[in-house]
Parts: sequence; structure tokens; C-alpha cells
Amino acid sequence: MRRLPIYLVIDCSESMVGKPIKCVEEGIATIIRTLKQSPYALETTVLSVIAFAGKAVKLLSMEEIYRLTSVKLPVGGGTSLGNVFYMLMDDIDKCVKKNTYEEKGDWRPIVFLFTDGNPTDRTEDAARIWREKYGESVLCVAVAMGNTMDTRYLRQFTDNVYRLENTDPKSFEQFFDWITLSINSSSRSVAKKRHDGSSLSVVNSSVVKKVEEKESAVTVDDNYIVILSRCQTTRNYYLIKYQKSSKDSTAYELEGAYPVDDNYFSLSADGYENLRVNTDHLYGHPTCPICGNESAIGICSCGGVLCVRNNQVNVCPHCGRRSFFGSSDVGVDINRTIG
Repeated sequence: MRRLPIYLVIDCSESMVGKPIKCVEEGIATIIRTLKQSPYALETTVLSVIAFAGKAVKLLSMEEIYRLTSVKLPVGGGTSLGNVFYMLMDDIDKCVKKNTYEEKGDWRPIVFLFTDGNPTDRTEDAARIWREKYGESVLCVAVAMGNTMDTRYLRQFTDNVYRLENTDPKSFEQFFDWITLSINSSSRSVAKKRHDGSSLSVVNSSVVKKVEEKESAVTVDDNYIVILSRCQTTRNYYLIKYQKSSKDSTAYELEGAYPVDDNYFSLSADGYENLRVNTDHLYGHPTCPICGNESAIGICSCGGVLCVRNNQVNVCPHCGRRSFFGSSDVGVDINRTIG
């Protein structure tokens, strides 16, 4: 049986933590649930999911639709767009069946790539190889989520570049409806042997807009500030996420604090230089999302960020130093992540 390989390649960098990554997980669940109701998709479609941040990891490999329920996405530091395309190319070479003299191979694969930030690695070589070897044999659809990404990076790889400007739950829902309809249409086409199966449904331009021309460059993707902190009670890590204020371009408003597991570090880029932000620009102070300590942001003299208890001795989970922490009216520089 000839298969229709579908790849979902998903940016799981720190700026995706919280509502965006939850919306993507719900969107994938919707895709799976809907395709299970299609006899054409059940007959032909196989799904692969690759998550990437500073590194890339494959979460699903050519799975038949009826076997699937949902996908849990990890979070990591960095946005290695070039790196994930190397993994994607290697996987296509290994897993997609090629035509032989004896039998037909799989149908033309379709790749849906979602990212919300500019890459933190070099993309030129990966893009050149992709265009030369896979540009005709794979349909690649790249989607920039939000309005801060420079889509010229995506256009290095494909001409099918779209932008999801609004990232509220309703927009995500409509966006994944379009993805689902496109997969359904392609699976129906290959099942009936109409053509190679690579087709997209008509897009709702009020939700997802195709980028027809190269947009102006965004030199710094500063839509979010993300801080890596550590719970002193459990020693586990969490991310504190701030979003740029719509009223003041120098201010960032608290979105939330979110625990991360060990997958965060295995997916994060190595060896990047820490960035800094002054706390005067951060508005909102969460409690620890793990143990509930009063403040999720305490800065130890070692430079580590931790949760703290007011008017008590606190133990830094980074260096083990014991000390009291107090509030200050003067802003201090604090490490932020690569995003």
C-alpha cells in the first residue's frame, strides 16, 4: 500500500511555552480525531511529528492514524531551523519509500512547519540542500505564528509561506481546521489515484495569510522575555514568560510561569551566550508554579534565578548558598534565555 507521509514540524522554543504550545497540542489532537473519521485518511495517511528548539527530536514516526491519540510537546531553548531541516531530510531519506522498478513508492510527502521566532542557527546551507534535493519531491508549507518573525528565513526553504497573525485559541482552531482539510483532501486524492496528493485547501485569508513577497527584516525578535528559574523546594526548573506590552514598547507584561521537565535541556541549544534584561522592564511577579513560594523570581549572588520565601532563609538550588531575599526599588539585570 502506498502511503501519504505527513510531517508536522513544530517550533517548541521557550517563546511557545504556555498558551501557544497548548493550542498546538490541541490542534494536533483535532487533526488526529478528524482524520480517524475519514476512510481515505485511515487507508493512506501516516503521520510524523518533529519538535525543535535548539535541537530537534522526533516524537512520531510514520504512524498510522488509527493508532494515534495525542502528542505531548516538549520545550527547549533556541530555534534551530537549519538543524531541524537536516533531521527532516535525513528522515525522508530513511523512511519514505522510493519508486523502484518493481513497485511504486510512497506518495509525495507534505510538510507543515510551524515557528514563531527567527532562527538561532545558520540556515543557508540547509536551505540550499533542501531546495536542490527536496524542493520538487516534497510539498513544504511553512507558517510563521505571530507577527514578529522575519519570513525571509522561511522563504529560503519554500515559496509556500503563510503567516498566522493572531495566536488566540479561536485563530489556532481555524488554522488547524485548514491543515486538517488539506490533509483530508490530499488523502482522498491519493486514495482515488487522481494525482500525487499534494494539495492544499482554500485558505481563510482572515486567519492565515500567504506571504507573497519578502517582508522587511526583523533584526531582533523581542516579542517575549523568557526567564529560566528553579524551585528551591524541589530543585525543578520552570520558565517565566513575559510578553511585550501593547502600550509601552519597552515594557513586558507577565503571561505566566510554567514548569519544564528534563526534555527542556535535551532540546535546548548548547553554548550560547546568556542575554540580560533589567527587571525594571518586567511587570508582574508570579508565585512559584511548582511549590507556591511567594515569589518566582529571586536573584542569587551566583546569578541563578530561584523561587523565594519572604522573611525566611532561602537556599539557592544552583549554588547552595543560604541567604535572605528582599525586594528592591532599583532594577537589576537578570539572565534571560535565548527564546
